[in-house]
Amino acid sequence: MLAFRPRAAVFAVLGSALLAVACGDDASTAAAHRPGGSLDGTGSGASVTPGAGGSVSPGAGGAISTGAGGTTSGSGGETSAGTGGWQELTFTSDTFTVAAGDEVYRAQNFANPIGHDVDIIESESTMAKGSHHMFAFHGASYNQDGAIGDSTGIEFAPYIHTAQTPEQLTRYPAGIGRYLPGADGIRLQVHYINTSDQDIQASVSLRIRYVNTDQVTFHAAEIFLNDVGVRVPPGTSTATTTVSMPYDVKLLGAGSHMHRRAVGFDSTTNDGREIYTTTDWNEPVAAAFDPTIDIAQGGSITWSCTYDNQTGQTLTFGESAATNEMCIFSGVYYPAPNGAGITRQCLGRGSCF
Repeated sequence: MLAFRPRAAVFAVLGSALLAVACGDDASTAAAHRPGGSLDGTGSGASVTPGAGGSVSPGAGGAISTGAGGTTSGSGGETSAGTGGWQELTFTSDTFTVAAGDEVYRAQNFANPIGHDVDIIESESTMAKGSHHMFAFHGASYNQDGAIGDSTGIEFAPYIHTAQTPEQLTRYPAGIGRYLPGADGIRLQVHYINTSDQDIQASVSLRIRYVNTDQVTFHAAEIFLNDVGVRVPPGTSTATTTVSMPYDVKLLGAGSHMHRRAVGFDSTTNDGREIYTTTDWNEPVAAAFDPTIDIAQGGSITWSCTYDNQTGQTLTFGESAATNEMCIFSGVYYPAPNGAGITRQCLGRGSCF
């Protein structure tokens, strides 16, 4: 979609599958994307506070029932436990200015105060107006607090959460969690596009609810398939790429990432099953799968992006939503060996590393 408007998505995982609901004006959009369920402040520092212990249970037709949840405030690293053995931690970026008509990437590192390996059973992001997407990368090199600074649209690392809607809540099934090593810090990276004639004040926050690793049976992780060789000639064109799976995977959910000239995205398995499709480049609502989409070792994911390029110039892969293009399949799967994601950078069909 070319319009910029606030919307909220809730991405919940019930039992062994994902279920998502959209809030406000997204209800009709989410419903159009579901193959058994649909998906998708100021100050700095990390704060950890107790929740009342939110519960998730499927009702008739897969309704979501939640408890009071947890609350977060302030900065620092104080840790308290919730009633279900979980704890919560919130990272909030410094506020930054996005000038009228500007497009920026910003990132900020946060020390991890947990001190040991954990599995994330719930994550929730909030982005201020003007956001295009965010990542919560993790890695040992990020494990110290820093000020917010410039980033690029081609920065990438393993991640524990991503979003393309202003608000997104993700819950994992019982027995499944997103692995976070105790030595890894968090890097919040965000892409903002200010199409208005006024400066905006922006920020991003991430709340995670986590448990000890012995409380889960399986790790979940990302599948991130990026066609870095995409070329978009003038007029209408389609770029298609295929990647084989290195082992058996169970897809919990999937989405896309494209830029302004994209008008369609489609992805399928090697045996012809539809995975995810959308026509929205800016805030695509990701899909949730109930049951999971299972792909055996050696099976593949093929994804295609269709473009309408009226610039008169050939566009190539790059960070700008205005002057470059992207064609990315993203998903969440389990079981992930040692919590590792499946990431491929591709130069076209079958040429990936």
